[in-house]
Amino acid sequence: MLKRQSVRIALLSAALFVLTLAFIVSCGKMEGDIDQNQAPEVSFTTVPVNQDTFSFAPVIYWKGNDPDGFVEHYSYADITDSAAIENPVDYINRIPEEAWTDTIATQARIYLLTEAGETKEHVFYVRCVDNEGAFSEVKYRTFFRENNAPNIPRVGRPSWNDELFDTTVYVQDTLFTKNEPDNIWTGIDFTWRGSDPDDKALYQIPLEYQTVLVKSPGDTVFVSQWDDDQNITLSGLSTGFYTLYV
Repeated sequence: MLKRQSVRIALLSAALFVLTLAFIVSCGKMEGDIDQNQAPEVSFTTVPVNQDTFSFAPVIYWKGNDPDGFVEHYSYADITDSAAIENPVDYINRIPEEAWTDTIATQARIYLLTEAGETKEHVFYVRCVDNEGAFSEVKYRTFFRENNAPNIPRVGRPSWNDELFDTTVYVQDTLFTKNEPDNIWTGIDFTWRGSDPDDKALYQIPLEYQTVLVKSPGDTVFVSQWDDDQNITLSGLSTGFYTLYV
């Protein structure tokens, strides 16, 4: 009996010794290098193909990846500086900070404003930032933007058939007016149609319009703000001859 107890005490002592040794080892000095944060990566997808030419505001797509975290956001810059066009890589470190636009999206419609009849070269840069603030390498594509002036709007009354619409219309009827439209008198209505020579079969160029109303012989009644409305209701006009410009 005494022998069995001695064996049990010896085994228990050995177990305690092993646990103590494991604790000492685990509390020892940790050695080795902590993994450094890896920079994210960004790349273009299908649009634009390098050296593409656009006659409208294209949607440009990209994607990002971070091997040890996640992409926090993207930044893009549309540059027309001749120095960037001459050497896109050398210009990366000279891109003004205010030229970058931050976004969490992986696409953006880029309104590359170009004067009518011109073809201008652009360099489009994109980068991304990960959750620890590391920047990816900057990627770029060069492409061209051309622009043709939109066609002259065709104007008419809402009740007219399309074939009556024209770039110059004379309303022979004398039109009645009140201060405000109501349930009986709905106002003097005009509408118009717009188009652009850069329109494609699957994409129509978005247009904005401005209207100017002039009372003969040359009194400007109003000049509207630019917007995408394609109709107007006139009221509160004094007797006279008027010209509506669109």
